[in-house]
Amino acid sequence: MSNQLVVPFKTSRPVDIKSAVKEYIEIQHPETHPDAFRSDVEQWEALRKDAISGGVHVSRVKSLLRYQAQLLFILTKLPPDIGLEITYEPAFRTRSTAPLSALNLHLELVCVIFNLASLYCQLARSQDRSSAEGVKFATNYYLHAASALAHIVDTALPALQAAYGQPLPIDMTAPFFDSLKSLMLAQAQECALGKAISTNARSGLLAKIAMREWRAHIQIKGLQFEAFAQQQLSVDNNAAGQYGEEVGRLQLAVGLAKRAVDKANSTSGVAKSVKDEVTKLRNDVTKEFATASKDNDMIYHKDVPVPEALPKIAGIDLVKAIDIPELAQPSFL
Repeated sequence: MSNQLVVPFKTSRPVDIKSAVKEYIEIQHPETHPDAFRSDVEQWEALRKDAISGGVHVSRVKSLLRYQAQLLFILTKLPPDIGLEITYEPAFRTRSTAPLSALNLHLELVCVIFNLASLYCQLARSQDRSSAEGVKFATNYYLHAASALAHIVDTALPALQAAYGQPLPIDMTAPFFDSLKSLMLAQAQECALGKAISTNARSGLLAKIAMREWRAHIQIKGLQFEAFAQQQLSVDNNAAGQYGEEVGRLQLAVGLAKRAVDKANSTSGVAKSVKDEVTKLRNDVTKEFATASKDNDMIYHKDVPVPEALPKIAGIDLVKAIDIPELAQPSFL
């Protein structure tokens, strides 16, 4: 089981596009025969059917991008409200959440782009990250997911908010999409961390990478990577003869790792792979702390600084969202 989180699709039900377009044209443009738009409507229906079909395969990226482009084209010819009610289920369902329905094509556009981000996320999670190629693909997919979510906030969402006329549910707001974007970047960063570990990168670099992980989003992962960062920097402390600081960092790592284990064990739904990771980390740093403490007590006799006195670890970003040209310039399709 993967230790990374997945963003589910927003699901929708079929809608009668043909009837809605026909009625709109008959009322608003009686001089025009609805058959003049028959081929456009048929293409619209086919693209929507494909877009809401679900399924995780890289070929569906093109399908969703084509439908997004089609919607943008339609919105140059028709207003957002043509009497076609669009309904989408929340991606993260609870007993208190309800489907969102609106006579607004901007809702369709936002949800299609959201499902593109979800597809990229699910493609990333399905990669075999034990191989360099799998890490590369997973990282790129997460970065594309982040880009799609950013596009919603910057481009698609404002039009929906302006046309909707009332507050949108929390899962259709900019802070929600921004949080998911940060999560995608965090998971891409974790892929980069895994790659750095596998290539035996310097301990100081590993510490800096880890400090950019999850802290604002996933408590367990935040504790895990903070503990890992302290553990890695303790290696540098030992090499530099800073034995007191080494013990201090390992002591801090033990406390963080124990908190991560307690949180993982007391929280329902945490993947076994995550529990196994934090448990192993706790065991490792506990042994290292015991050894370092014994050596310092018997050999080096260095003062051990309190956690607050330890120099902070500066994080570094190894990833950023990858632009998706087809979103900004659908004419590429």
